[in-house]
Amino acid sequence: MIYINPKNNAKVSSELTRQEAIAILLPHKEPEVTGFIRSLIFHGQNQSLRGAQVYWFYKKAEEFNPNKTATAAITVGAGFARIQTMFKQAKAKGLKKPRIKLKSNGRKIILSLAPDSGNNKDHIYVKINDGNGEGDIYSGKVTPAGEFKPVDGCPEGVAEYLQQFANDPLQAIIAYGRETGECSCCGRELTNHVSIELGIGPICRERFGF
Repeated sequence: MIYINPKNNAKVSSELTRQEAIAILLPHKEPEVTGFIRSLIFHGQNQSLRGAQVYWFYKKAEEFNPNKTATAAITVGAGFARIQTMFKQAKAKGLKKPRIKLKSNGRKIILSLAPDSGNNKDHIYVKINDGNGEGDIYSGKVTPAGEFKPVDGCPEGVAEYLQQFANDPLQAIIAYGRETGECSCCGRELTNHVSIELGIGPICRERFGF
């Protein structure tokens, strides 16, 4: 069964029954998980899930499902590896938290380097913001080997856009800067005439190798 979030058309596939999903979620309602999970359990038990709640009910159940099969990585030549190269260069030049914002089909795509202290060191997180008030939603990661591993529910077209970005990163960054008036890499307002025209500031151009 495919469940769709009506707010952003994100999808999740699940063969779980409602009772199976509740059984999976119950151990995760306390203490480290917020009231969001408890709310999903409550509405699931009372058969009162509506709209986006249905999507999140099954999405969270699949995330916690101990029998879930891992999502296959998407590997497209060396395209994703180029994204890794950009972030490694920025880090080598002293940028502690490299980050790039992009825009595609009305949604923001945020790429950020995972912290060195966690299990995902050298991975690049991919988050999506549809501007619907849900904030930045984690949608997958680019591994050090250059593979994109999407999560269930990752919006369609994200992997393809990331490949396009990797093929011509500067063009995507220029487009973002010109549309928003801010640097895709640092988020600062572009004020210099040359930077406005190029869509990116000189420091970020040098750090990311443009």
